[in-house]
Amino acid sequence: MNIKNRIATLFAVAAIVIGSGFSEIQAQKLGHVNLNELIRTMPDFKTAQENLQKFQASLENEIVEMQKELEEKAGRLERDQADLTELVRQRKIRELQEMQGKIQEFMSEAQQNLEQQQEKELQPIYDKVEKAINSVARENSYTYIFDSSQGKSVLFAGGGDDVGPLVKKELGIN
Repeated sequence: MNIKNRIATLFAVAAIVIGSGFSEIQAQKLGHVNLNELIRTMPDFKTAQENLQKFQASLENEIVEMQKELEEKAGRLERDQADLTELVRQRKIRELQEMQGKIQEFMSEAQQNLEQQQEKELQPIYDKVEKAINSVARENSYTYIFDSSQGKSVLFAGGGDDVGPLVKKELGIN
């Protein structure tokens, strides 16, 4: 076989390989959903938001009460300091500083508790949505479903090759 025939054969094989790969890509069914919008429309989400607002308000009320108590003690110290010995005045100043530290600590713990409560309230909703997306994807033969509210997130992958090992090899990562 001469070189022209070999080149022609190689082009024909390449065209068949590329054509079969292209038809495989075309056979994939893609979908998208605006996940943020979907979640915001769920009654469970509205209930979770209300619960979180109540929880946050209770924490904020506690902080306000603590700060109010601190301000009252600071006001008394300022008012009465002329009648106090230096030792008593220093002790009261330390008490105020300790109270301020406790308020700061409570605020930090309150933020952590709020985040934990948010996860507790929202995780079942996310799980429910994920289950629904997976069900829709399987029932309707979607290969991928993308989150259109984020632009690039894959919510379901029902096929395709994991190219991670190939990319790692290309990067020289074992």
